[in-house]
Parts: sequence; structure tokens; C-alpha cells
Amino acid sequence: MKIKVNSYSGYKADERPVIIFIEGKAFEVKEVKQHFINEEIDGQRHEVFKVIISDDGSLHTILHDLTKDEWSLE
Repeated sequence: MKIKVNSYSGYKADERPVIIFIEGKAFEVKEVKQHFINEEIDGQRHEVFKVIISDDGSLHTILHDLTKDEWSLE
């Protein structure tokens, strides 16, 4: 599922997600549990973030397609 993400940009753009929008509803990212850089998925380069959202403390995996600059929810 494609999602919109507001990211913190420090030394690079889209360094880590801070707010994710799922079906138009905003969820604050409470914690990034894991971060994998340049994982290849279906021939595309991705960053993978496992995050806990503050709404209910649930764990979600989100992907940032570095080729298309698109975000999706696993």
C-alpha cells in the first residue's frame, strides 16, 4: 500500500520517517526499531524501516523505493 511520509532530513534527505499517513490519517513515528539500507526488492533499491507508531504502539514495516522516491507500507 502506498503511503505518504514526512521525514527528518539531516545529513541527507529522507533520513528517517517522523510521520506516516495511512489512508489520509497521520501517525507519529515514536521509534525506529530497525533500518536497513539499500535492500534490493524486486530489482529496486529500498530503505526498509521498522517503526513503532505512537497511536497504539504497533510495529509497522515501511519501504522507501530509492529509485522512484515512493513510500509503501508492508
